[in-house]
Amino acid sequence: WNVFDLVLVSLMVLETWFLYFLLDDTGAISSLSVLRLLRLLRLSKVFRLVPELAIMVKALFQAMMSVGSTLVLIVGLMYVFSIIFTGWAKEGGVERLTAERPGGMTFDELFGNLGRSFLTLLQVLVFDDTFSIIRDALEEAPQIALLLILF
Repeated sequence: WNVFDLVLVSLMVLETWFLYFLLDDTGAISSLSVLRLLRLLRLSKVFRLVPELAIMVKALFQAMMSVGSTLVLIVGLMYVFSIIFTGWAKEGGVERLTAERPGGMTFDELFGNLGRSFLTLLQVLVFDDTFSIIRDALEEAPQIALLLILF
């Protein structure tokens, strides 16, 4: 490891002191700054000295994978519900869907296209003004309110 550290420090000194005076082109210097990333490899020594840290890092990566798969599942579920709500908002069978809400937003503005439906469902998912949306939906179209509650 001492030889590795010596090479890294030598490259850093070469880049910082000598190349700065020899080369006036900053593009050549910035391309050599990638070599600074090699200094991060020195952290691998810590994993050899403290094996519990390596176990913790492995556990964090496994947890990130499970959280990532949960995120994909939630986004897929929101996408399906967004398609349903957008279809109902565009459908002519529910005439009162575009009735004016007290807050100034119409249901067409909430569920008018896929992006708006996705955003409204995200708002429902994090409980931001969820119950006012559900109450207004219950007054206008109970089937939409039931689907929102189910979501």
